Amino acid sequence: MSKKNILLFGAGKSATVLIEYLINEADNNNWHVTVADANLDMIVLKTQNRPHSTSIAVDINDAVRRKELIHSSEIVISIDRKSTRLNSSHTVISYAVF
Repeated sequence: MSKKNILLFGAGKSATVLIEYLINEADNNNWHVTVADANLDMIVLKTQNRPHSTSIAVDINDAVRRKELIHSSEIVISIDRKSTRLNSSHTVISYAVF
C-alpha cells in the first residue's frame, strides 16, 4: 500500500491537537503529514521534526506554491479559526474547522 500524503495548512492553536494526532497515527496508517504555515518555528515546535512529518513555511497567498502542495497530497486540511466551511474540487476535499 502506498503512503498517503496529508497536507495541513495552519499550525496555530486550533491545529495543535490535530497535528499531534496525525503524526502519532502516521506510522500505523502509512501516512506522511506535511504541515504548512507562514511561521516555520511554530510548525517545528509542534511537529518536533518527528518521523513521517515535514514542516514547510509557505505564504498562503502564493497560489502557485499552494497548488503544488495540494496536488502532491491525497488529503488536504485547512485550519482557519475565523469560520467553518467545506471546500471541494474534483481533486481535493478539505474541511476547515475554526
